[in-house]
Amino acid sequence: MLVVLGKLVLSFLLILGTVEAIRILLRALLRTRKTGKLCFLFVFRGHEEEAELVLRSAVQKLKWMGGRDEKQILCLDCGMDEETREICERMAEQYGVIEICAARKKEDASFANP
Repeated sequence: MLVVLGKLVLSFLLILGTVEAIRILLRALLRTRKTGKLCFLFVFRGHEEEAELVLRSAVQKLKWMGGRDEKQILCLDCGMDEETREICERMAEQYGVIEICAARKKEDASFANP
């Protein structure tokens, strides 16, 4: 029984390793030499309980993506409360790639309505 379980685990790890090797190879082959701007846009309205988690996750994704000269995270303020704004400002100060933008017109804020 233990031998069968060991073989199953080993088979799973071999398949997982093969898939990861193929993914790394494809990523290297499909990488372009061109640089560009990469931008994430997050719309916050009212009290956003997970604002810090969302922003930290986006920063980590930008770090892992690599290959871009300009990376930016935009937080669109569509009426966020004071606590959410403080979180966004603190994250912007800490990471430097986050910018807070206010929706200027009613039409700007309405496109983000779920």
